[in-house]
Amino acid sequence: MKITPADKWFSKCVRARTNWTCECCGKGYPEGSQGLHCSHYFGRRAYSVRFDPMNAFAHCFGCHQKLGSNPDDFQAWALETLGQQKLDILREKRENINLAKDYKKNLKDVGKHYKLELEAIEAARAGGASGRVEFIGYA
Repeated sequence: MKITPADKWFSKCVRARTNWTCECCGKGYPEGSQGLHCSHYFGRRAYSVRFDPMNAFAHCFGCHQKLGSNPDDFQAWALETLGQQKLDILREKRENINLAKDYKKNLKDVGKHYKLELEAIEAARAGGASGRVEFIGYA
């Protein structure tokens, strides 16, 4: 699957949000590390939630492999992490064909949005923010 600028900037936001720390095992990584991935609960083919911050997590290679190859474990982890209400919202969004079309039609704007969101996360970190720094999804 092709990696677009929107994918690149979104992925960086997801990993920066946790300060380059795996959300599953807690292992920290240096900024820019290839060892920390942007992991999607509903895969990237589900375009309507591909760029949704609730659908993406920072997972190390090992946790990404473990959860990705064990859907029941990923579902249990996501339920514990997000809660049932957010998972229900994600499921509803996943079925929204118009949302998927909107993302595909506006990929340049999606990329620009997440580039700005990454700059906001980095500014918050420079200002002393620690822990999880949320970012705003493209709307």
